[in-house]
Amino acid sequence: GELPFRPFVFQSTGDTFYLGVIYQHWIADSSSIQLLLKEWFQRIYEPQTVVDEPVTISKVGYWAHFGPKRLKARMMEQMLSLLRAFTRLRRAKKLMTKNSMDFNMACLVRRLPEGIIPRLLDTARRNGATLNDLFLMVMSDVADRFTTFRSARARRDLALGTIVDLRPHSVKPMDRVFGLYLGYANVVCTRRDLRSWPRLIRHIAAQTRIHKQVGSAQTGAVFMAVALATGKFIKGAESYRFYRNSMPLSAGISNINMNQSWAAKYYPDTLIEYIRISPTGPIVPLVFTTTTVGNNLLYGMTYRCSLYSAERAQQMASLFEAHLIQLAECGDALLRE
Repeated sequence: GELPFRPFVFQSTGDTFYLGVIYQHWIADSSSIQLLLKEWFQRIYEPQTVVDEPVTISKVGYWAHFGPKRLKARMMEQMLSLLRAFTRLRRAKKLMTKNSMDFNMACLVRRLPEGIIPRLLDTARRNGATLNDLFLMVMSDVADRFTTFRSARARRDLALGTIVDLRPHSVKPMDRVFGLYLGYANVVCTRRDLRSWPRLIRHIAAQTRIHKQVGSAQTGAVFMAVALATGKFIKGAESYRFYRNSMPLSAGISNINMNQSWAAKYYPDTLIEYIRISPTGPIVPLVFTTTTVGNNLLYGMTYRCSLYSAERAQQMASLFEAHLIQLAECGDALLRE
């Protein structure tokens, strides 16, 4: 019943202002919000460049945009890949939830040392990984150390999720299409891998490459449709348990490089920083929202209050940052067997 968009402006210090919008996630993805903020920003700072071209809302769904014609592998390979992924999830640890239906959340916003991004990128590339792979590796340690899990001999692995922007995979350009077009990909870290960063980064990177090769994020829309249909028959706490049993993720990430967007033109002279905060939900209790602008990294960490105290959240954020600083300074030594 609330408004889907709640824009705000407030003064920080001197002539510095925060301009932003709080929005309901089901109605728009980060790309849509970037477009909205761009239109707002330009009308303030460069009104002469504004072109009154309305955004569009697609009349077709996910299948039309990201269906078989856009998938890099055959449909059977897609399904086999996802089946293997769900089989691995059967070995992933489940959370020890105190109040399963308490979805209250809180967040922290933190900045890492200036200029850390080029060093992290170098570390990732030299070790056959991506920047997001490094984030996942660090997240796995944070989640494993600070989350309370159920005791089960058959579940010793740890599962993480990555939100994927599907727009680049569309049949047609979606630059000015407003809506929600997200997929997901999961990686599973085995108990043995969690004890060895060289093994862990290698296996995370391998899973990421497979996801990209077979288009797992696009095919994930099929399983989202199945989950939606199932939700019509399972209500309340039962639906929560169903989703958690099907996909026991310990943490998730939404990672964006704003240097590939409109913000790069204005950074750092007019636009000083770009902050994003993502919600948690029934499936993911801990979310890292990493945003690169220039050579700087800023992130939000959102967590469910029923699972993590404010003190523990501060410790988790500090460990996340300490690991990334270590990787930037001596990553090759840490990732070498």
